[in-house]
Amino acid sequence: MGKSNTISITLDNTSAVYYPCQVVSGAVDLKVFETIKKARGLRLTVEGKSVSEWTESVGKTTRTFQGEQKHLDVVTYLFGEIDGDSAEVPAGIHTYKFSCRLPPNLPYSVDGEHGHIRYKVDACLDIPWTICDLHAKLPFTVARREDLNLFPELRMAQEVEEIKKFCWGICDKNPLQIKIRLPKSGFALGENVHITIEYNNMSSHCVDRTEIALWRKEKFVCSDPVKKDRVNKTKITETTADGVSKNSEAKIYHVLQIPQILTITNRLYTQVFQISYELKINVLTDGCSPSPSLKMPITIGNIPIRDVPSISINQ
Repeated sequence: MGKSNTISITLDNTSAVYYPCQVVSGAVDLKVFETIKKARGLRLTVEGKSVSEWTESVGKTTRTFQGEQKHLDVVTYLFGEIDGDSAEVPAGIHTYKFSCRLPPNLPYSVDGEHGHIRYKVDACLDIPWTICDLHAKLPFTVARREDLNLFPELRMAQEVEEIKKFCWGICDKNPLQIKIRLPKSGFALGENVHITIEYNNMSSHCVDRTEIALWRKEKFVCSDPVKKDRVNKTKITETTADGVSKNSEAKIYHVLQIPQILTITNRLYTQVFQISYELKINVLTDGCSPSPSLKMPITIGNIPIRDVPSISINQ
């Protein structure tokens, strides 16, 4: 029995990790043991996409939801063309070089519970009137270095406020006022988040402690058969700050560190599989009334925001 013809792909970058605007380059090796009489061409596709999928039970049936967004779809012919005449490929080893520059706004490669973002190089020898073309696939990884200085809105201070009135049997006339402030909303991996908590507690309840947690949100969006989304939340890290006595005021300064190993925010680059972060501040009070909870979205990148010197009003 004779040997079969084969096709393979190699990348010049042996790590197979690329950043946006870099060039993916390599070679396709076509090993032909028996001359191929007719081949329309050798097609090369460099592609990447976000995919989401999950199933839900509806009564006695199961419904599948799917979503897809293409980020990269570059097709070239290393020889031949899509509607060209067939040509003979003689026996031997044929090597074809290729290169493709990646666009700047690619989301990074990532896998999640209900979806993924993946990239690959696909080579196909198109042979007319055959069921199985010669085919090879090779995945590669896209990473990002996100410079937070490119987004001026992330420099702005962020503040949330809540007024809590307690009512259990007899309602308090005076509320608990809570104000949480961040100096900015963009933070780099490993950076400290400086949090200011202001309490004006004129109620008859004590705040025992303040819990501050960093949460990651994975949002999967499908469009088939209908538009629908699904969100997974994971607590990344948590810390505890002081509380405040009843009929008292307090200003608390606390620090939470962003872990070094995290996937960064990717909301800007994909609609199908988005990763974002938020701080959740739980104000734990005594008594049976529900404790207040405040949320603050933050953006996590690789390169921290550079400090800007303050300018006085007189200047």
